[in-house]
Amino acid sequence: FNFLRMGTSGVTAKAFGADDAREILATLIRSAIIGLGIGVCLFLLQRPIVFLGFGFVHPPDVVTMDRALTYFHARILGVPAALANFATCAWLNAVKHPKNLLAVTMVLNVSNAILCIV
Repeated sequence: FNFLRMGTSGVTAKAFGADDAREILATLIRSAIIGLGIGVCLFLLQRPIVFLGFGFVHPPDVVTMDRALTYFHARILGVPAALANFATCAWLNAVKHPKNLLAVTMVLNVSNAILCIV
């Protein structure tokens, strides 16, 4: 889904260079909606994804398969937010707000570390 990041930064940088504030904001909104939409679709299609994806995997035992499914189900919940984050980070980079981009990245990483401990 790197197209979301690259497409967002390219279109935003073009609008930024043209000093088109309306298009800059519209690009963020469009990209975030696309990211959320794709994420929700993947969430809704998780059963076929599990069936197809885990059909190729032959775990050594039932416990390993159970843990893999638990991990998959935990990760799929965050896909819409992760894809929207791709768009947001690309947008922040394109409009030359590196401090805000760093802050978003730090908040995500610190919260991820805290949630792993809890």
